Amino acid sequence: MTGTIDPLARLGRAEEALNAAKLLYSGGFPRDCVNRAHLAMELAALAILTRYGFGSKSHRGVQALFFEHVAKPGLMPMEHAQALAAALRDRLLTDYEEPTADVTRERAAKHLANAEHFLGDVRSLLTAAS
Repeated sequence: MTGTIDPLARLGRAEEALNAAKLLYSGGFPRDCVNRAHLAMELAALAILTRYGFGSKSHRGVQALFFEHVAKPGLMPMEHAQALAAALRDRLLTDYEEPTADVTRERAAKHLANAEHFLGDVRSLLTAAS
């Protein structure tokens, strides 16, 4: 998986997921917004990990690699690792553990804002490294 997908192409897919999250939020679907916001951050994390020769096929693997190789060395703020983890927790809760769990619009908005910031920082890092 490492090195086989262009990081900017993967980031482009992350931006599609972010746009879907925005539409879901504005349409009144906060649970689905969280799902897409998390996907956007995870794909963006994979984009930057791919740039440095890493990859994972699991949510937890992406989190661990992002923390160890991107956030911990200071390439991106630690808050991004925390936002990725928080979005995954809410996504797993509403997608699998408690599908009827309520996610407030405020919580969905927080994940959406985190995803926008996350993707912006990944784009800056990828373009600076080009």
